[in-house]
Amino acid sequence: MASLRILIVEDEPIIADEIAATIEDLGYQVAAKVIHAAEVNTVFQESEPDIVLMDINLGQGADGIQLAAELKRQKAVPLIFLTSYTDTGTIDRAKKVNPDGYIVKPFDEKELQIAIEIAFHRFDQVKEKHAGEKTDSYLVNKHLFIRS
Repeated sequence: MASLRILIVEDEPIIADEIAATIEDLGYQVAAKVIHAAEVNTVFQESEPDIVLMDINLGQGADGIQLAAELKRQKAVPLIFLTSYTDTGTIDRAKKVNPDGYIVKPFDEKELQIAIEIAFHRFDQVKEKHAGEKTDSYLVNKHLFIRS
């Protein structure tokens, strides 16, 4: 299997660079790094990542939970929150977007690798399971086709 392409969404450039270096050390590719919430949708569409690592606090604009919900509406992709928030309110909000993982900073390299591998494996298994199912509708390039 080719190396996974990972989109990093982190508003602190130094932390984004640290995450990117860790990702590359683990043998993955960095699809892109986004530090401004306003750029997330555009970069997500252009970079076509296999998985997204999303901080929750992104400064001004939408937070990572709101952006995660938007991305998941656009395309099914595994998403892992990588954040320093551990309060119940934030975790309850995060659960509503069904993330594939939640890692608390500071993170451990091995912990990150395990979370990425499990999230992508689960995603791949679900995709394979549904691949054989017959459906009366399907999406192609944001167009919905319905069999009559």
